[in-house]
Amino acid sequence: MATTQLVHEGSPLQSGQTTACVFAHTAGSEFIGEYVFHYLQCLKQIGCATVFCSSAVQLRPEDLARLQTLCHQVVLGVPPGGVFHAYRAGLGLLQADKDTWDKVVFTHDQLYGPLNDLGPLLRFGDERDLDIWSASDGFASGYYLHSDFLVMRAEALAHPSVREFWDLLPALLPEAGNTESHRASLRQIEMDACTRFTDGLLRLGAFCSVSDVRRHVAEVLASQLPDRSSIRRRLLDGVNVRQDVRQAYWDLIVETFRYPFIHADLLRHNPLGVDMDGWDALVQRQAGYDVDLIGQDLREFHHADTSKQLAWLLDEVETPAGIRLPYFLTQLLTTWPDLEEKLNIGVATEEAVLNSMAFWEHPQRKAMPDLDWPASNRFPDVVYEPAPGIVQDSALPITKGALAVWRTRTDIQSFDLNTFLGRQQFTHWRLTLGQLEYRFLALTDPDIAHLHAPCQVFTGRISHLPNLALLSAIFHTTASIVQQLQEGDVAAYEQWWPWKQVELTAMLDGLVKHPPLKRSGFRAGLPRGTRHERGVNVVGLPNGQFGVGEDARTATRALLRAGVDTCVCPAPIGALTTVYKPEWTDDLVSSTPKSRTNLICLPAADTYQLILKGWAPVLAGRYNICAWQWELPVWPKRWVPLLNIPDEIWAQSRYVADMFAKTTDKPVTYMPLSIDKPVFSPRGKAFFGIPDNAYTFLSVFDCNSWIKRKNPMGAVKAFATAFPPGRADVRLVVKIMNSQASIPEYQELLAQVAKDSRIILIDKFLPRNDMLALIDACDVFVSLHRSEGFGRVIAEAMYMGKPVISTNYSGSVDFAFEGTAYTVDGPLVPLRQGDYVEFEGQYWMDPDIDAAAAAFRCCVEEEDRTQAIALAGQRQISENHTIQKIAHRYLERLKALNID
Repeated sequence: MATTQLVHEGSPLQSGQTTACVFAHTAGSEFIGEYVFHYLQCLKQIGCATVFCSSAVQLRPEDLARLQTLCHQVVLGVPPGGVFHAYRAGLGLLQADKDTWDKVVFTHDQLYGPLNDLGPLLRFGDERDLDIWSASDGFASGYYLHSDFLVMRAEALAHPSVREFWDLLPALLPEAGNTESHRASLRQIEMDACTRFTDGLLRLGAFCSVSDVRRHVAEVLASQLPDRSSIRRRLLDGVNVRQDVRQAYWDLIVETFRYPFIHADLLRHNPLGVDMDGWDALVQRQAGYDVDLIGQDLREFHHADTSKQLAWLLDEVETPAGIRLPYFLTQLLTTWPDLEEKLNIGVATEEAVLNSMAFWEHPQRKAMPDLDWPASNRFPDVVYEPAPGIVQDSALPITKGALAVWRTRTDIQSFDLNTFLGRQQFTHWRLTLGQLEYRFLALTDPDIAHLHAPCQVFTGRISHLPNLALLSAIFHTTASIVQQLQEGDVAAYEQWWPWKQVELTAMLDGLVKHPPLKRSGFRAGLPRGTRHERGVNVVGLPNGQFGVGEDARTATRALLRAGVDTCVCPAPIGALTTVYKPEWTDDLVSSTPKSRTNLICLPAADTYQLILKGWAPVLAGRYNICAWQWELPVWPKRWVPLLNIPDEIWAQSRYVADMFAKTTDKPVTYMPLSIDKPVFSPRGKAFFGIPDNAYTFLSVFDCNSWIKRKNPMGAVKAFATAFPPGRADVRLVVKIMNSQASIPEYQELLAQVAKDSRIILIDKFLPRNDMLALIDACDVFVSLHRSEGFGRVIAEAMYMGKPVISTNYSGSVDFAFEGTAYTVDGPLVPLRQGDYVEFEGQYWMDPDIDAAAAAFRCCVEEEDRTQAIALAGQRQISENHTIQKIAHRYLERLKALNID
């Protein structure tokens, strides 16, 4: 059934108005972005009588009224399909006054701008005697003018080739949407049209043409290589006969050629992968354009999908303190665990909850400007209640929320709330600065009324003055005057209040009120990077010299080996005690992701940190494959909402896969970690202080991990049990890094080393080469862990042909099992507080020390068996865990997802 078009009359034609404009609104929604109104205003300023053609069947009344003031006519219900269909509909309405127009402009709502005056563009064809011209042109299989700002003279509109074009315009399916096939169809229409026009001897031209851009680039590169943007270094190769100027190198054509638009697609979807770093600075350099118009539209455009993806952050949960908070606010300690000790932030008590809200408001909210909470700027009621334990004699009552601000801000704790003067100073800070930084400190009408109300402090002795007069005490340095005011001396107040009355009253009149939020929600801000269908972004810590860093590096190598386009996105997280070094992946680093698919090589808590640190746009609108590292059999209850982040999970071991399969209905794929072939320069035992003739066991751990899980003392105890002190031909090397004196187990280790000279402690970071050389120099690798998600170092040692003693539990049993390793059993024991993060309901294996000691002795005494186990272990890794093997697994799964 054909859509009925509804025409609303707008501004009447002005005398001498000879330029018409057909403006296509293709969004199909009732909402009209502010950037569209700006564009329409600019068209009116250059004398265009605009026919606004929308595929929407109705508009918001307020939007329709604004359109009618800017346009000659507003047409609703235009059949959807593309801009040319809207152009044709508008052109039909212009026929009634066709003798009025000497030219018609065709443009649409998928353009941000104009960034500068449209006059030169409108006059461009007149000055060159053109029949049809456009803002830009392009090449594909043939020449074509773009439909963005297309101008046709009246004579051209009457030309047979142009009339034939409108008559033969094919229908595009409405559901085609913003797909590549849809865009290709539009390009074909433009190319076919231009061929007809030139065949009809019409003169065509473009304000910013491909040939001009190519010539300019060649000239610039011939003189010097621009260094402002990485994309400039590829310009000359990129501008070719298939290049679409309007979508590529937009910063160049805007700045150099005064091109007046930025395409909405570039910032919404970025289909061609243009480097967009600094686009907002570019826009702001163009006179007269408000960059916030673009930001507002982008937030609206991404709102629906992103709100759905990240809505779980706003789900309210009951805290142990009995106060309901959004989930994100209950997890501050997941990202900043030290805040509990430093600022008493948490959810266990009312004070901790209040402190959490204060910390969120300042400074954390600035890092998450797109998270809208709370609705209407109304915080939980507890924030506004009077603070107990505080003498309420200040000009404005000190609330629980205000007290939480004081507790979490060391810079204002010089206001001594135990004194009258300190309380007035704190209140003045609230009125001047605090209410700007904390929405719950903003003054309400009742607050202002209280400040003007008669003062009842000092038993009403100064009730003829307002409460605001109490602030008089803070402006004096003379001790006697301050003392008089603190004691409520009536004469002192009557003398000094008039001195500050005008200033303080004016301060209240100038208070800034925070605009209320219409609703709580999460809006993706400006899109971060591009979203190509092909390729994968590896998000992780590729420069970290620890297991999670190696996970990112080997995943990247496997993707490259699989032939997958790969970029590396270093996550903005890390620990001060962690070593970061340059890596080969640096050549693949991109400041923004390029593909629609992420492979996130981070633990779940660190992935959550990305959201709190401004990386929500990296996750939103993408297919997120989470290769989360985890070592225990149960997923923590309070982390269940984090399972909203992945679209699917790649589990590093069958142990982890089984745990996730019981926890979520998201796809879970067993995707073991890959082990890079160890390449290193060997070092002898002497290099590490080990006697050459000593049979040496090696145990390795990082104090940044949980020492009770890694259980290095298990290896120390097993060694001591296996070999009495008198045996001098054996050694145990304990290699650690990131040691912390505050860890009791570390102190226990030091004490044991001091008692047994056969135990060698290497307490420092070793470069990758030396770490591999140490494994190579030792005879046996030992890991008596209580639980492992995978066990990378175990697998690396096996790949190097080393016999391994390993706990027969958790992720390592995928490759370190009976026959490929000496396995050690033990009882499953529940975790206690302090053993590990999220310990509740968890268990792990406590390897039996006597069984481990027997394995130590077997390694020394049964050489043939030990060598056979080492060879079997090496074969297990080479057949199942090499880069090539995992690359094949990656490719098979990505093909199933239509990603390669």
